[in-house]
Amino acid sequence: LGVTTNKEVALGLFFASKDICQMCFAPIAGILTSKTSANTALILSTAGLGLATFVFAEATTFWQLLLARGAQGAASAAVLCGGMSLIAETHPQNIRGSAMGLAQTGLAFGLLCGPLIGGLLFERLGRARTFRLAAGIVLANALAMVGLMGVAPPERHHRQQTKEQLLGDDDAQQKE
Repeated sequence: LGVTTNKEVALGLFFASKDICQMCFAPIAGILTSKTSANTALILSTAGLGLATFVFAEATTFWQLLLARGAQGAASAAVLCGGMSLIAETHPQNIRGSAMGLAQTGLAFGLLCGPLIGGLLFERLGRARTFRLAAGIVLANALAMVGLMGVAPPERHHRQQTKEQLLGDDDAQQKE
């Protein structure tokens, strides 16, 4: 795709670009999630991830692939912020950690299976059709979220905590 010199450096930059963009955009994604809502952040970032994946299918140069990979990183940061915020908003404190752990397990499972499934599809369908399929699945996911959150919005757990609950009973008694 146009890289003729320093191919190893270009490959390293390509793989690192998603993580670099994810790291740089995570604070911005967090602020935007706080200013809008977890639902909005999750839906928009999933749609953005789908669009960035579609750019992969249509890219004809290394720089287009690099841009798409960076856009995937930025969208991924927002997906994580929106997703974790939504879990925090919809799960009571006593199971919140378990819910976040389950979500992280699902993420890790996807990261492990994605390259294997993608490689098999790539072999059979080629690059463009594989990434179009992946983009279609991600965009369908975003549309499903819009539909599901419109029909049955997530139940929020906004319970005011007392000073004793925030500090823990033992700490509150020591302060008195």
